[in-house]
Amino acid sequence: MKRKLIVLTMVIIFVLSGCSSEKTVSQVDYNKLKTELDVANSKNKELETEIAKLKDKVSLLETEEKAHLEENTPTKISVEEEMTNEELEIKLKEQPVFVVSTDYLIQDDEHKALYPDMLNAVIKNNSGKEIKNAKVAFVAWDKNNLPVKIIGQFDFGGGSYIREVDFGDVNMVDGDTFGEDKGLSLDDNTDNIATIKAIVTEYTDFDGNMWSNPYYKTWKSIFENRKLNE
Repeated sequence: MKRKLIVLTMVIIFVLSGCSSEKTVSQVDYNKLKTELDVANSKNKELETEIAKLKDKVSLLETEEKAHLEENTPTKISVEEEMTNEELEIKLKEQPVFVVSTDYLIQDDEHKALYPDMLNAVIKNNSGKEIKNAKVAFVAWDKNNLPVKIIGQFDFGGGSYIREVDFGDVNMVDGDTFGEDKGLSLDDNTDNIATIKAIVTEYTDFDGNMWSNPYYKTWKSIFENRKLNE
């Protein structure tokens, strides 16, 4: 009986010892995993914080860029605003480079094939910069204020209601004018133009910056193939 009790006691001790060992091993694994999880969560929170900071910086840069573009981009007028001729002329005179005057130049009354008539436009540099080159567009009407197709000296397609002309290297300092004897040479049979208008469509300065006229589309919508109302 005594031997049986000793054996039973030893078995119980062995079992309890085994259970205690398993419990100890499980607790160690749990603590290790919890520590790793806490570290991972900490790193994840740090990463989320950095991402949030980067998003804030990107948002700030986008806001600044948008403000810069709005500040340096001329206001565009849509056709739907129905700007009048007079309102448009006022806006054009406020631009950095604009048409000062237009004229129909007759170079020779007889030898027009050699000395063709010209649509002339004088432009002025009011940009505060030195202008390298510029482009100008013309429209024309007959004596009844009806639109006329402009046929250039070397046109073979019947002409168009708007003609764009590259004035080339105008090389204008601020305040200077150009084009007193320049323009678009016409077909020698042209005899129906009574009124003309012109607009600076674009220019490039000596820093390589190109300016495109924000009112050009409005100008075309008012004058292209339309009766002149003044």
